[in-house]
Amino acid sequence: MSPTTASPSLPAEPLDVLEFATEQALVPYLRPLLFMTRCIFPDEPIRLRLEEDPEIANLRTIVIEVDVTDWTVEDRLLLRSSGAGRETAPVAEMIVPGPVQAIGVGIDAGSASVVVHNISTGNYEVYRVGLSCAN
Repeated sequence: MSPTTASPSLPAEPLDVLEFATEQALVPYLRPLLFMTRCIFPDEPIRLRLEEDPEIANLRTIVIEVDVTDWTVEDRLLLRSSGAGRETAPVAEMIVPGPVQAIGVGIDAGSASVVVHNISTGNYEVYRVGLSCAN
């Protein structure tokens, strides 16, 4: 007999989420989306909630929230060829001194801005990352 490993279960659907999903005919999609989320994030906490837009009246959305933060370690940016999957080795890698908070588009397709929370200083740092290709 092979040993079994325990995996975190899927979150329960809160009543307000189920009511909203029923109104919008979304109930058949909830469990598959949660299952897909669990497959992508097998060990991280998942929370399901209903969120109301603070600016647009009567606009509600179902939010699947995953806590993937580890605020105590360095992070890295990986560059892979277009269309390459996660299993493909990156063509470039950049270690940054803390967790990446945001990535924004740059002035062209070969650049980006990256916001990092530096774990040594406690400061937020913005990096401009550029891509230069040569044969």
